Amino acid sequence: MALGGAPIEAIRAFRTEVAARDRLLQWLTDHGLREIKRNLIFTDHAVAACAAAWAAWRWLNGDSVWVHHAELPHHPFDFAC
Repeated sequence: MALGGAPIEAIRAFRTEVAARDRLLQWLTDHGLREIKRNLIFTDHAVAACAAAWAAWRWLNGDSVWVHHAELPHHPFDFAC
């Protein structure tokens, strides 16, 4: 999310602060992630899972900010953010 422009202070605090998680979920929604049930209480793991889904969606669409292509045999998959 940092490479995508998410607020750094929220990224640093999302593991311990509910307000930071809410801010990041709103940022993800503003950047294309839909159908987040906002009436639920999200753990830091749930927010990280949403961020991973957002990054995978961007990679699928060729919109990643950064990609390190696979290098066989040790890194058989692309890394993307």
